Amino acid sequence: MPFTFEFPDGVRVFPIVTSRIGNEDVQLRLGTMKSGRNLPAPIRDPLIDMTPVVRSTWGNTLIDNKEQYLYGEKFTHGHYEYGGSLDWFKYGKGELYMNWQVLDTKRHRERFDVGFDWALDFVSPIFTPYIAIHYWHNGGHENDRLPGVPPMTENYTGAIGINSKHLSILYLASYNFEDRDKPGKFGHGLYLRGDIPITPDKNWFVIEPIIFVSGWYLNHDHQFISVEGDPFFRVPFYAGLNIKKEFVFDNGISLSFAFINGVFLTEQGEVGTRFDQTISFNFTYRLPITKR
Repeated sequence: MPFTFEFPDGVRVFPIVTSRIGNEDVQLRLGTMKSGRNLPAPIRDPLIDMTPVVRSTWGNTLIDNKEQYLYGEKFTHGHYEYGGSLDWFKYGKGELYMNWQVLDTKRHRERFDVGFDWALDFVSPIFTPYIAIHYWHNGGHENDRLPGVPPMTENYTGAIGINSKHLSILYLASYNFEDRDKPGKFGHGLYLRGDIPITPDKNWFVIEPIIFVSGWYLNHDHQFISVEGDPFFRVPFYAGLNIKKEFVFDNGISLSFAFINGVFLTEQGEVGTRFDQTISFNFTYRLPITKR
């Protein structure tokens, strides 16, 4: 069972405990799932991989969030990715998963998401046909709520088109319920992304240009919204130019840097800028087990 532990200085540790069974064609996982769903950034924010705790701020959930999350309360399992998944590697690479995030109590609703993605990479390693569906739920019926807890909210998103490590050309659609007892709102958009290695023989760095256009331009009521997506893809227009570099060493050690840069337009026609930086260090050690 996953758990969290806090040292006196506030450093938090998130162990990964997973049960896995399968073969070269299919795999079933239960427990703490190592993050990294094959969903595009407008549907699932890549920064979720670097923030394993449940994100409960208004800017992330897009609901009037007055739920009470007490510091140190065991309201969840402690790790963002926890549940089960079925992965398959024949006839393309796909996954069907359910991720349980928050338990249902009087102070806050249960929260989970379900995802499906399928990349037909046997067709082409670059122009890979792709389809994905994602469902996010913030609800529950088991408890009487304290004042301030928001209504049940749901978010449906999907993507179809071309999606690989090197190229993304995707049509996106969403249907968002801020209150499930009221009509939802449809939205859609277009997402374009490239992956351009610079002097790949020397492995210098990679440039990643991105363009996103929301259906808001065709109809102001059709703004694309994904609750768990990168919030910069909820605006009418976004253009980015990311720079990435990864160092791979021996013994399962890797170090990566990324500079996430972009400009965007708001519904009021105002221009904004984005400058984010990420640093990721990974160390993997496999302990061999032999029979005598």
